[in-house]
Amino acid sequence: MFSFFNILHFTYLICSFTCKSLFTCTTFNPDSEREYVALIPLSDKRLKPRRTVLWIGVTVSICLLLLIGTFCSLFFLLPRSIVLTSTKPLLQPYAVYFSHRERVMTMDIQNHVNLTNDNYFSITVTKIEMSIAYGDTSLCETANDTLTTSVGPRSLHLLSSRLVCRVATDSTESLVRFCSLPTDENLVYLRFNFAVTSSYMLDHKEEAT
Repeated sequence: MFSFFNILHFTYLICSFTCKSLFTCTTFNPDSEREYVALIPLSDKRLKPRRTVLWIGVTVSICLLLLIGTFCSLFFLLPRSIVLTSTKPLLQPYAVYFSHRERVMTMDIQNHVNLTNDNYFSITVTKIEMSIAYGDTSLCETANDTLTTSVGPRSLHLLSSRLVCRVATDSTESLVRFCSLPTDENLVYLRFNFAVTSSYMLDHKEEAT
């Protein structure tokens, strides 16, 4: 017995579109659907997606914005040098004390240096170190690590520091004897080395001398 349900179960009846002058009706098995190829005319709207130029423009614009953002981030966030300069080539001690009983010479020194921050972000000075040398002999080293001085971006800051250095007279007895002579003026040339430690950007530290 032939019924409508049998037609649905075994085969489909398909009428094809006009192909040139040919108009046919054919049947095919549903299991062989993937073996057929559909031909679409070039004038079909499905081959011409809408707003193609718009989407291409948006994609190119996003890529350009990402490129510019990356370049700007590298330019502004790239660490630059921190420079120390001084307008006083000769540094004079604030005060000098002698203790002949303890055989110790104490120098109270106040120094003013210019700190130039070439970065596009602020830095914080956290430590100042000073070492004093007489010829090839190192007299003392001292530091001040209690500073929290902030220096703005692309700015020049006058940094004042006052450090106390104690020099033992065992290896520099001649220097102490000369400085303690009862004269109006005693001139001794010492070499001072200053180092400034600053921190910025997630506690990254840099030292300038």
